[in-house]
This record gives sequence, structure tokens and C-alpha cells, in this order.
Amino acid sequence: MSKAEDKYKRLMVKSTEPDKSVYDHFIEPVGNTNNDVNANVNTSEDANVDDTESVNVNLAAIPIAKPKRGIRETHTTKAFYIRNDLAELINEDIRNGRRGAMTEIANALFEQYYRSLGRIK
Repeated sequence: MSKAEDKYKRLMVKSTEPDKSVYDHFIEPVGNTNNDVNANVNTSEDANVDDTESVNVNLAAIPIAKPKRGIRETHTTKAFYIRNDLAELINEDIRNGRRGAMTEIANALFEQYYRSLGRIK
């Protein structure tokens, strides 16, 4: 047996103590004054005959992140015609650019235009 196989088999042995490093990643909900790490986790030793554990977690106690607003929520689609000579220049600039380069160019041009009219400060 190689050293790697021996180390792997030793790691796969079921430990009787809980893995403390796992609990470091849990965030306690706001307002929870209970200092017990296992407050929302109940384990059952006799869940199955094959030594698997059943874990019940209080999902209401886990904080939920607010979703990021997408481009469809922050921008509006407008269709317009661009002269062919200008379209070729735009395509050259955005061909190797990052995603959203065309949107950035169009927004910068419209912003510059409306600043020159004094409608944006």
C-alpha cells in the first residue's frame, strides 16, 4: 500500500468528535444570543442501519443574501441605426474587448452629449 493510499484510508475513518472547522463557516442569524454551536442542528445516531447521520437544519435561521440587480433591471434596450463606417470602427474596438464594451461606449457617448446640452451635471 502506498503512502497516499494509507493517508486516504486514515482520513476516511469516521471521527467521534465533530469537525470544529465546519462550524467556523456558519454565520449566526441576527438576534440569536444562543452561544451553543449546535443550536439549530439536530443529529440522529440511529437514522439508518448503515451508520449515516440525519441532520435537521433550521433554514429560517440562515441569513439570505440579497440578489444582485441584473442589467435588464438597470438598463433599457433601444434600437437605432449606425452608419456603416462607424459600425466598422466600433466592431474593431469591441472585437477583443471585454463583455459589455458596446454598452459602455454607447452610454459614455450619450452622457457626453447630454452634459454638453446641460441636461446632466
